[in-house]
Amino acid sequence: RVTSDVTINNTTTLTNVTGAAFAVAASEVLWFVFLIHGIASVAAQALDFTLTGPTIGAGSIRFGVGGTPSAAFRQDAATYGTRVVFLASTVLDQNIILSGVLVNGATAGTVQLQFSQHAADATNATIYTNTLAIAGRIS
Repeated sequence: RVTSDVTINNTTTLTNVTGAAFAVAASEVLWFVFLIHGIASVAAQALDFTLTGPTIGAGSIRFGVGGTPSAAFRQDAATYGTRVVFLASTVLDQNIILSGVLVNGATAGTVQLQFSQHAADATNATIYTNTLAIAGRIS
């Protein structure tokens, strides 16, 4: 659980959302959901999200985020580090759900949520306190 707001400004550099993470064991299969409450202060400002984690090896990951569908923005990914985009049609101040399934390889570790502005803007973008990650074991 995120215990203090994470705010970025004028950057497309990915930033860890401290507290929005979960542990994964070697060879574990998990479903996961990140319940994100965020704000971008500019109408139609998109936020990028991605995940980092342990080396998957022969495993796989698939994750995605909902939002306004747009051919210009990727909304699902199959590798750590690939950005998925949440685009709000108005000023973004709402709940965002990023979900997926992980078939982990032989390396245990932590899966971490990161975010950035999609286009650098001098207004703040914030992920709020109480954003959280939930994960459950499939096998």
